[in-house]
Amino acid sequence: MTSNSSKSPVPKVCHEDTNLLSVLKVQFPTINFASVKLITLFVTALCRVQTVNYERLVLGFDSTVEKESNLRRIQRFFASYILDHDLVAKLIFKLLPK
Repeated sequence: MTSNSSKSPVPKVCHEDTNLLSVLKVQFPTINFASVKLITLFVTALCRVQTVNYERLVLGFDSTVEKESNLRRIQRFFASYILDHDLVAKLIFKLLPK
């Protein structure tokens, strides 16, 4: 990641600042809490940063961890974890307005 990318103003997101964490904990009971926190940060950053570029997404994470560490965290998660499509579908329908 270049130093120029870290200077761009990106709104920060924090998993503690959103109700999404509590929804995901209930919806994905078999996923460990660290992964649920990452998913929460990732989804919220997607909404704010409006890109799927991992290097840009980590700029939206509110974390004391180095940006490169968060980037690697995202890469490891998607390289090794397979989300259950049924759980994702249930989550999407749960979040839709009634």
